[in-house]
Amino acid sequence: MRAYCALTIAPLVFGCVTGTVSGPTPTPQCAEGTIPSSGCMCGGTAQTTGYCDSGTWQSTQSVCASPTFNPVGGTYDSSQSVTVSTLTSGATVYCGTTNPPTTVCSNPVAVTSSMTLYAFATMTGYADSPVAAVPYTIGSSTCGDGLISSTCECGGTSYASGYCCGANHQAGPCNVAPLQVATPTFSPVAGTVAQGTTVTVSSSTVGATIYVDQNNPPTTQGPTFTVGSAGTWYAQAKLSGSSDSAVATVAYTTGAEWIDSSFLIGVWGMPSTRLADWKARGINTAVVVGGGCGAACDVTNWNDTAESLGLKQVRPPLPNPSDDIGRTSLLAWAFSDEPNQNCSAGGYTAQQICSQFNGWKAIDPNRRTWTTYSGLDFPMGAGPNYSWNCNTSTLSNYTSAYPNGYFACTDWASGDAYPVDFSIWRSKPFSMSTMTAQLDFMRTYAPLKLMFNYIEASRVNQTSIGTSVTGAQLKSEIWLSIIHGARGIVYFPEVVASDVGFRWDGSGCTPSLNPAFSPGADDAQSSGDPNGVCAAMVAEHIVLKALTPVLVTAMNPLGASSSVSSPLESGWRIATNGDRYFFVANTQNTTVTNASITVTGTSSATASVYGESRSVNISGGVIADAFQPFEVHIYVAQ
Repeated sequence: MRAYCALTIAPLVFGCVTGTVSGPTPTPQCAEGTIPSSGCMCGGTAQTTGYCDSGTWQSTQSVCASPTFNPVGGTYDSSQSVTVSTLTSGATVYCGTTNPPTTVCSNPVAVTSSMTLYAFATMTGYADSPVAAVPYTIGSSTCGDGLISSTCECGGTSYASGYCCGANHQAGPCNVAPLQVATPTFSPVAGTVAQGTTVTVSSSTVGATIYVDQNNPPTTQGPTFTVGSAGTWYAQAKLSGSSDSAVATVAYTTGAEWIDSSFLIGVWGMPSTRLADWKARGINTAVVVGGGCGAACDVTNWNDTAESLGLKQVRPPLPNPSDDIGRTSLLAWAFSDEPNQNCSAGGYTAQQICSQFNGWKAIDPNRRTWTTYSGLDFPMGAGPNYSWNCNTSTLSNYTSAYPNGYFACTDWASGDAYPVDFSIWRSKPFSMSTMTAQLDFMRTYAPLKLMFNYIEASRVNQTSIGTSVTGAQLKSEIWLSIIHGARGIVYFPEVVASDVGFRWDGSGCTPSLNPAFSPGADDAQSSGDPNGVCAAMVAEHIVLKALTPVLVTAMNPLGASSSVSSPLESGWRIATNGDRYFFVANTQNTTVTNASITVTGTSSATASVYGESRSVNISGGVIADAFQPFEVHIYVAQ
């Protein structure tokens, strides 16, 4: 794992051009929250729509992060002191035993008996978080002999029904011949299911323990299992004092993969101790194991942590790659980072990658593979003036090495090129094409492969937070990735700037865990989220998840179209219900006041603007609208 090489070479970024908005200057200043239609000043600019958040205008209202509970809900032998908190800095948390709670949290909360705690976070200018509900069970008594009327322990296990006969729990009365445990059933029933489906096995006999696996009889305690591939499973139910059930059997075939109906939202290179924080921010995938952090970067520990959090993974194989066969939480095996770099910088030839690819496929032909390429080293057009990879020094041969080499020996392709960081780091003019051109290159030479794009979520190489990516730029990068065909995004939050060395997380999100291993901890946490990057991530994850059924459809399909003029870019999707979604992003730090978006494939006279509580007219196939710097609008029409 070359964590530091990737951190140093992959990034790209661009500087911003200051834009101004002409017109009268209304008064008064906007209050926090919704901007009245009568108008007011927010961030020095007159606004009549949207939200004013600490003097910054935004089109959609940020949402407070849902509260977390420590310790988590569950069963405990004694009373617990629970701390309730939120990742949204400055938010007020309400908690209590009513839904919704009405009292401001006073940590720690004493949980002295079984209860369900409810909590939500609120802050001026932000939408309230969803109410989180966490149940706690405190202690249990020992059952007496006979009928169980309330929760108690029989033989060391808690039960709420049945009979306790000495230390044995059984369904029938004591001193009566034991009955046979009811045969288990499976949900869903036999048939075709999506790969990764979780099956629940149950028995109508109260208190029975389920055993289920692919052995007959089964020996692995259930009651759930995951269908990684087609096969047959066996289940049996057992209960002390009763005879074992008959063995039940079920057969499943598999259909679509997880990625077919999911939009990947990942983070790169985090130690296992940081994954819970990123899960709370809304990601669904952990990509590549971090390096240089001891046990927190051990691939087995990292995998176990990601699985326990319900995160999908993209990573190198386990020490014994065969242990990954059938593992549905693992989306793909990852090759060494950025193999297309110059060999002196740690790159690999296409021949080396193909050799490893063939070796992995011999172990598990069904396992996907993932390659992250250095977008700066792609030969796009005249090509950037950097070292080409170690395969050749001629552009024509170098280009052909991709479809016949690198791209031929991976299932999924991803690229990292960071516009904001690159423009300052390499003293180049700012352009989002630094990022989008790599997607276009991959789509041209690997048109049938799924593509993913990395998003800069920190200052990366910059020694000043003030010159790093902003929340608005991050949002624009996300939607430009989608416009150019990405089926998922991966955040790069690490910092490798000379003033601090290495830092794990410069996203501006305040961590709940901050272990003191080396190299360094987090960057710029004392100043909160100065560039709005963390808030933008959390807000966009809500939108990405809501629009996933649209985002997994074909890119720019027949039956619709959109076109715009620079500095705007656009793309479109057609939902399964026929609705047309037109994505339009401003690629520059300039205000576009009279934008024209030409659309086809819709007969609607209006289009709703997703997440903005407004609609726009479609006149003669043209939408007229305005865009703040790096702003994104999503138009929905039938």
